[in-house]
Amino acid sequence: MNFYVDQFLKSIPTADEAIDVYQKVTALYATGRFRLTKWSSNSRDVLRCIPEEERAKELTMLNFDKEDLPTERALGVTWLPESDEFCFNVLI
Repeated sequence: MNFYVDQFLKSIPTADEAIDVYQKVTALYATGRFRLTKWSSNSRDVLRCIPEEERAKELTMLNFDKEDLPTERALGVTWLPESDEFCFNVLI
């Protein structure tokens, strides 16, 4: 189900589909009394549909109309939501 340890990671083609996945996944896990939190997206429309208390900490006080989306990290990779790019550091 697109989990890596305790992180749900999924690429979804449209905001409407992402909102639908968010609603279905949270409802499914709620039946087992699990609450998924720290949600993030590169779509402001999706983020507006997620209650503030369920968003990633960096997104709780963000003004979606004026501020850039913050960088996220997962699986040792850095994700830049504004450009939807992944990057990583190579240490030699």
